[in-house]
Amino acid sequence: MSKTNCATFFPRALAFLVDIFLIMMPINYLLALYFGFDAFRGAEPNQVATTIQFILVSVIFSLFWSISGQTPGKKAMKIRVVDSTTFEKISFLRAYIRFCLYFLSFISIIGFFMGIFRKDKKALHDLICKTAVVYDI
Repeated sequence: MSKTNCATFFPRALAFLVDIFLIMMPINYLLALYFGFDAFRGAEPNQVATTIQFILVSVIFSLFWSISGQTPGKKAMKIRVVDSTTFEKISFLRAYIRFCLYFLSFISIIGFFMGIFRKDKKALHDLICKTAVVYDI
């Protein structure tokens, strides 16, 4: 893999921000309409609502990554998720595992930001799942 083909941190982060608004916010809004706007706030958020939220978001991200390698944010940034050795699309199961690890990388902060310091630009979830985010040529 050419290191010039690997997407750097900032397009990846910007793609994530776009995806928050295009994927996560509509889901959150619909769930808030159904469960009530207090379902995600307070000392005891609604566990059913947060579980449904996680499942919906993870399945949608995984479908995008397994079908085209791109969420709307990644498409806007002209980057895509691929297998790091074959540069082919990844399976839905692998994409789902990647999302779960993506979520844990984001929470841990270190796993999410480690791509800034690595030559291959891979974050923790990419290393574990053997994926890469590359510029769409």
